[in-house]
Amino acid sequence: MGEYGEQGERERRLIATISGKRTSAGLPSVLEALEKAKAALVDIRQFIVQDEFTLTLVIELSDEEGQRETDIVKELLLCAHAMKLFVEFDVVQNRVVSEPGQVFVITMISPVGTASSAFLVDICQVIATYNGNIETITSLSRGSNGFISYEFSVRLPEEDLFRQLEKMREGLLLLGKRARGDIAIQRSGLLQRAKRMVVFDLSYTLISSDANDILFKSAGVEESEEMPKRAKPDISDYAEQLEQRVSRLKGLQVSQVLAKALSELSYTPGAIEVVRTLKRLGYKTAVISRGPRLIADAVKTTLGLDFAYGNEFLVEGEKFTGELRTPAVDARRKRDLLDMLLMHEKITTEQVIAVGDGPVSSKMLSHAGLAVAFDQVRDTKSIG
Repeated sequence: MGEYGEQGERERRLIATISGKRTSAGLPSVLEALEKAKAALVDIRQFIVQDEFTLTLVIELSDEEGQRETDIVKELLLCAHAMKLFVEFDVVQNRVVSEPGQVFVITMISPVGTASSAFLVDICQVIATYNGNIETITSLSRGSNGFISYEFSVRLPEEDLFRQLEKMREGLLLLGKRARGDIAIQRSGLLQRAKRMVVFDLSYTLISSDANDILFKSAGVEESEEMPKRAKPDISDYAEQLEQRVSRLKGLQVSQVLAKALSELSYTPGAIEVVRTLKRLGYKTAVISRGPRLIADAVKTTLGLDFAYGNEFLVEGEKFTGELRTPAVDARRKRDLLDMLLMHEKITTEQVIAVGDGPVSSKMLSHAGLAVAFDQVRDTKSIG
């Protein structure tokens, strides 16, 4: 067995780092070289930044004759030379170390102008202050719509874990406010990775104003003195107030009203980029709104959402009838619609993230596995 015994050569591993210009043939060629050398591949990581790629290979060295190591190095050098790539080698002892602590995922989204290197330095310093060790940093978006997003995988030590986590969370949230961005922290693991759907409110969440107000204003519907401009969504007679507003649409041309409403619609900064990022990560997305289904459907088409629900204003002969389809979408109905989506997708509440802005979304938010509460124009008194 030789002088190394059980702790020697059998536990050595070769780490090969290959880098160069991005090419679709790079990885297949390297893997072909490994196969030719009959290498035992233990781990592989590839990272691409702009047009440059870095590939790291971890290879088991267990051949007692020592010939396989030479063959592996030779084949990788030949491959790198042919592909005009750089390659570096290092041999390490394979020591199985049990990593202490727990891993948390920190997700940051911020306007491109504020997501500077200095901002990332600040984030790293906060993490380091509370003894966090950053294991990976992944870019989730490329700033094509004015926003950029990063995901940090951070390991925190077990000692005083919860106090350190809370302090780190406070520090990161302060940084997020300063950079006009959002930072979320959640425990890494199966539940975190099992999230499958994100459900958004429409008014003051995906769009920057009230969807009902946009449509009624575009239709030229004036509010009476005894009726507030916005029917309060958290009061018992919300459906009755909405029916009164819808009755004023009777006889109006749907296409004209909708066209004007969509011309007045503006998306919340970052909404488009957030949805694109979620779609790229494989999430199903939906909007459930107390606003008009007409506007919810238009937003679904524009953003590429999978589902859209809202209040249906009945139409006949391309004109509004002045009637509202019942039941009206209120706080309770939004929760019921979320349940319908869960059954349709065969997922549990723990696999859903809900994003909403106020009392009308409170039941939906409290029903989801993870809730994100917006607070743009009015207080959210409770999410319970």
